[in-house]
Amino acid sequence: MGATEPERINFLFSRHLKTSRFFPTPADILNPEQEVKKMESDLSAERAWQKLLRYINEWVNPDINFSNKPELLDPIRRAANAAGGLNWLRECSSDELQWAKKRFLEFYDRMVLLEKDKVLIEDPTIRGMFEELGRNMAIPEKSNFHPTRK
Repeated sequence: MGATEPERINFLFSRHLKTSRFFPTPADILNPEQEVKKMESDLSAERAWQKLLRYINEWVNPDINFSNKPELLDPIRRAANAAGGLNWLRECSSDELQWAKKRFLEFYDRMVLLEKDKVLIEDPTIRGMFEELGRNMAIPEKSNFHPTRK
């Protein structure tokens, strides 16, 4: 939180004073703002999931290879691979889909967070080390992940 935001700080401070009997700590002031950011993040991930489901319904078919198929955004594509891959998501049962959604949302949130934190690394040497580490740990382009049924 920078010093250029006194109006926002005053608003958060006065809101806390109206709803609490105790003098606020910095955590008391910033907690509602963090909750809003978390809700925005959850909403963004849910929108990405819905976009993925629409994409799968329209463009993913094991019998047809569409030549004009649009590309998915990288975080959505990678999260879909982490959740089982496009073909598996198209064919899985609704019970399996709920767990795939959980994996997708978790991976998507991590991807978005990493993209935001990527800007924080200014040193090109450190950035190169992290990018190399990311390439070594990345999920393969085409996932062979197929959960076994119990």
